[in-house]
Amino acid sequence: TKPAASDPPVVASSTGRAAEENDATISDPHPAEDVGPKWEPLPLDWSDTPLGPGYPNMIHAAWSDLGVLTAGTVLRIEAEGFNGEDGPIAGWGWYLNVWSGDGRHWDKKSNAFRMLHFNPRPRAGIIAMNHCLRSGWGPEKDAPIPEPWQLTNAAKPFVLELKLGPKAWIMKLNGELQPDMGYDRQGDFSEPLILQLYDILQPRLSVLHGGRVAEPPQQAISGGSWKQLPIDWKDTQLGPGYPTKIKAAWTDLGVMTAGNVLRIEADGFNGKDGPIASWGWYLNVWTGDGRHWTKKNDAYRLLHLNPRP
Repeated sequence: TKPAASDPPVVASSTGRAAEENDATISDPHPAEDVGPKWEPLPLDWSDTPLGPGYPNMIHAAWSDLGVLTAGTVLRIEAEGFNGEDGPIAGWGWYLNVWSGDGRHWDKKSNAFRMLHFNPRPRAGIIAMNHCLRSGWGPEKDAPIPEPWQLTNAAKPFVLELKLGPKAWIMKLNGELQPDMGYDRQGDFSEPLILQLYDILQPRLSVLHGGRVAEPPQQAISGGSWKQLPIDWKDTQLGPGYPTKIKAAWTDLGVMTAGNVLRIEADGFNGKDGPIASWGWYLNVWTGDGRHWTKKNDAYRLLHLNPRP
């Protein structure tokens, strides 16, 4: 097929990491094989603590020692629901804290800081997210409460997965990405951390070291920036054994390494009928002199992607 030279596609590259958008679950892709990272259950212990700064109400909370977390680590919290009963502090909903320092005794120790405060408030219809470091609380980020955490669903089980990304926490709820629930990393992750859970029912906790969770769209690229690449046009042969001449767009990518991302933006594809229309449109990633593949013996297709509508 022959694209119009007046409407060229736009190609951009990034040195960041692409989202794995097909990761519907966080699990070993080959469960029958003893390879790759696996979920590791973490024990929970229970102790009383004040609700929060300025709120001396004593609450019963679950705690777990997480150790040092690195980028790629995923926490999975499974619960039978959350406390939906009315009470003096019910308006605050339920929450989780990721602590540095002695979070179990935060009201008595000066070295305990909330790296992440994640607080669904079903009665208010929001999730309040924040952090509290040595300088105090940060600016609160609010996100709409998702359906599984609406008050009418308080007694329904849920699974929350939190991935520590290079720059932000990324969340999945019941297997679905929650872009609104992403939160920028705050604090020092070089020391062991503690997780606190309050007012969720029968929680179970597990960790996946080096796991993957799909990134939300606005965080699909981390650690890099887009750079637009120039396109040039040249006639070439359709393919081996198909001498029909086509007009194709080309760009030099340079050496690519793991984590590089190519983005192609276009206004559609050629849907007109013609002698070679059934071959659809395609892209090739070449090594060697791909522009002259019919004349050079050092040109190889590393990838041939060919949608045939």
